[in-house]
Amino acid sequence: MQSTPNEEAWESKFSALPFFSDEEQIKQGRELYKRYLEEYPTAVNRWCEYIDLEMKYGHNEREIEEIFRKCLVQVPDVEIAKRYIKYINTCYDDTEREDIDDIELARFKKIQEGAYSYAIKIVGLDLNAITIYREFIEFLSKSRSNEVTMKIIMHNLTRIPMNERQEMYLEYEEKLDEEEKKIEHQIFETTKTSQMRLTTYYNRIEQQKKSDHINYCTKSKSIRSKSLLLTYIETINYESMIEGQPRYEDGKYTINGTDKQYENCPHSIQMKAKQERIYYTMNKMLLTFYRYPQAWIICAQYFQRRGNIELAINFLERGRAAVNCPLLKLYQSFCLMIQGNIEKALSLLNNQSELEQIFKLKIAAKAYKINDFRKFFIDIQSNLKPYAFIVATEIEYFIFGRKTASLKLFQLALKRYPNSLPIIKAYYRFLNLITPSRFIPNALKSYGDFDLDLYMKNAILLKFNHLPKPKDTNLFLISHRLINSIGESFDDHQISDDSSLSHFNWKPIKPELNKDILKELIYILPPPNLYRGKKIDILQLLDILNNLVN
Repeated sequence: MQSTPNEEAWESKFSALPFFSDEEQIKQGRELYKRYLEEYPTAVNRWCEYIDLEMKYGHNEREIEEIFRKCLVQVPDVEIAKRYIKYINTCYDDTEREDIDDIELARFKKIQEGAYSYAIKIVGLDLNAITIYREFIEFLSKSRSNEVTMKIIMHNLTRIPMNERQEMYLEYEEKLDEEEKKIEHQIFETTKTSQMRLTTYYNRIEQQKKSDHINYCTKSKSIRSKSLLLTYIETINYESMIEGQPRYEDGKYTINGTDKQYENCPHSIQMKAKQERIYYTMNKMLLTFYRYPQAWIICAQYFQRRGNIELAINFLERGRAAVNCPLLKLYQSFCLMIQGNIEKALSLLNNQSELEQIFKLKIAAKAYKINDFRKFFIDIQSNLKPYAFIVATEIEYFIFGRKTASLKLFQLALKRYPNSLPIIKAYYRFLNLITPSRFIPNALKSYGDFDLDLYMKNAILLKFNHLPKPKDTNLFLISHRLINSIGESFDDHQISDDSSLSHFNWKPIKPELNKDILKELIYILPPPNLYRGKKIDILQLLDILNNLVN
């Protein structure tokens, strides 16, 4: 039987402990607590002090874990259980970490839930355990855990004679009401957009509740969803890579680049089975991931690459009915263009979105000749936005080879948007491109000294005085003043003598993009090894969109 400790003697020893500033002092305190707790293992306050000492000063995970192994078994107390939960949550905290993937994040959440469950198991009947129950319920609510764990907690609460139990029951019932309302809203949205039957959707909800046992991720929609979607995509792509895939509409297949009839295929039965597996995978994927734009794009691209444009367009139209994503509209417009339905492809895109204006101009440039393109451009130029103006000038110069037309468009754009930085920079880059390098006005570079600046200006005028002045020089000087007015600087290139004046290097101006017009485009286009749920930057996304028509 445990004897009663001499508190005064022990307190004098604990009071004599030094401030824990080095390893030796921590070791002394550790030894004192060990001796005390070996004699009096049920002293809860000393266990708590010992734990606080190790957590604050020791930074030794083995020591802390050894303490919890002993005290949680010997002294099932609420205060010790709270410290155990705090320690686990600190060790597996994911709020400040961005270097962990979804699988690792799920493992962290599972460990944290295990700590709460174990604490309730050993101290759940204690009258003071209400705070642990509250924390656990809040944790499960944030982690979107399944209802089974929540019901187990509520069952434990019925065995606790506490005054706050009724209040917790009311909170739990409110939470259930919110979940039911959320499910009803999802059913309404689903039946409205994709015409799914109510019974099918209810069954899928129940199956998801049963199988979604690792759904603890708070930074993404669902770990299970992301991993399952990736599995579907890999399955479709694996089946698609096999040579000789039959085409859906006419029963043809391709081998060594030659089209042959499906009935002459030596492996037609095997190929048909593979094709049916792909259709089954697509339907199963879309049943679950109808709100994910990339799921619809995967299916549409599969048929578009095999020449079945009608079915690809059908998938994209269904996808647009299920989820509002601009990328689906752009892809559908592209499919209509390669189908030859140019007017419908252009009419699908409106003039209110800057991104759709850009895509509209690029499709028209690919489909029309120069005169037809200019007629089309006249119809839409009244509502043209800055980046669309820049694209129009690039089309005139790089596709149709018209430098003068590009200059006129730039002047029109500057007249309409005189303070637009993207247009000013694009105009400057364009003039820098078309102007001979030997006429770049190096004299405009300032060295911070009036006499030196005047000397350099005279030196350049003497060097180029006998050469004909190009007609673009005045335009270049004007654009330079615009660049100077928005704070752009030159490359720090020291001109030592006349021989280096013709090799002056200008500071490259990086293209800027309006992120507001692309903020809804989260996932990039297939192939899947590029997107797989990754976030991308704006430049990369525009490159991919440009490659659709280039």
